[in-house]
Amino acid sequence: MSFYEFKNATEETADLYIYGAIIFSRGGYSRKDDKSPADFQKDLEGLSKDLKTLNILINSPGGDVFAASTMVSMLERVKGKGIKVIAYVDGISASAASFLMMVADEIRLYKNSMVLVHKPMTWSFGNANDLRRDVASLDKIEDSVMMPLYMGKAKSPQEKIADKIDAETWLNADNMNEHFHVTLLRGEKLAVASIQATVMDGIMTGYMRQFPEAVLPGGIDLATACKPEPEASLTEQPDTGAAETEAAIRARLEGIRESILAKKIKECTKK
Repeated sequence: MSFYEFKNATEETADLYIYGAIIFSRGGYSRKDDKSPADFQKDLEGLSKDLKTLNILINSPGGDVFAASTMVSMLERVKGKGIKVIAYVDGISASAASFLMMVADEIRLYKNSMVLVHKPMTWSFGNANDLRRDVASLDKIEDSVMMPLYMGKAKSPQEKIADKIDAETWLNADNMNEHFHVTLLRGEKLAVASIQATVMDGIMTGYMRQFPEAVLPGGIDLATACKPEPEASLTEQPDTGAAETEAAIRARLEGIRESILAKKIKECTKK
């Protein structure tokens, strides 16, 4: 399944689901049927010419910072046509997804929404000159894309927001309301692709180095997170039509929790 999907498109409204790790191109850590920002642009262009509202529903561990930056530019052009963009954090909006959502005119969070902010990250290979170029690129992304987007929605001064980013900080709905202009929704959202699965994606792709207890399987603490009980938490998801998703999640958890989760959580608890 692609990391994004347009649904419920009508003449005046459309829903954009960003559920998964954002990728720049096919290959590497991507599924064979995944899509890239180039596909995203084509799909945007295929929406109704009379579109008035685009809802973005997010449950993502983040992903490629350059892909997210490219998508921001595309969504800015959508807004330039007079289309209102509203972002909903269905579960997690982490890493690159957290600044991608800032492009929206309005950000709405549920009680159980979680947001992770940190400095831009990427993979790098090469000699010292190559690495310096990558560092310079990341600094430019932070200074020219990330910070302006965050500050466009910020209540707190830039120094405080920068401190949160430097510290790699998880923010719940109340924290977000303290530091940013957001709308808090009364209910809780149980995303079809569960928060647990999103955290697993984050672990596998290396986008998350710290984990809040609220998003670990079963709400358990970090000390015991390497031995989750996925059956209990997954069967509590009441969403209709989610049976296949739950089965896929169980299979993935069973296959990776011993080899990856325990190792990554152990590393994080040392920080």
